[in-house]
Amino acid sequence: MEIRFDRLQRLAHILNDLTPEQVALDNWQSRCGSVACALGWACTDPEFIRGGLSFSRLGAPYFDTGVEGDRDDDRHLYSFAAGAAFFGLGEGNGENLFGLRMFSEYDDDAPEGIDDRDLALHRIRRLFEDNGRELVL
Repeated sequence: MEIRFDRLQRLAHILNDLTPEQVALDNWQSRCGSVACALGWACTDPEFIRGGLSFSRLGAPYFDTGVEGDRDDDRHLYSFAAGAAFFGLGEGNGENLFGLRMFSEYDDDAPEGIDDRDLALHRIRRLFEDNGRELVL
């Protein structure tokens, strides 16, 4: 699976345009839709929605891979698995990029007291750097 740096770059721009108060890593999306985690904000972007990423009826991130398989699970992915597949992160890496504080290997060198928006951007930047790329905001 190839990491979709183009999509991650777009997500970083979306997050950068939000206020810190609009990003909370402990919530897919608030009831009013004004606060969400990084993956939650991705699910609201029209370009990403056209690409198959959205919210399920139950409010969790959902990705329709468009791939028919032997099981329904081959096509329909939810939660961190949806984010991992959509952004090409590989199985199990969605939580590393989009999960709660302290559950990501990218949090180790984050400045103390960093807000959730800037922590999400820090994680994306680290992923870019670990792959020899530069995140441009």
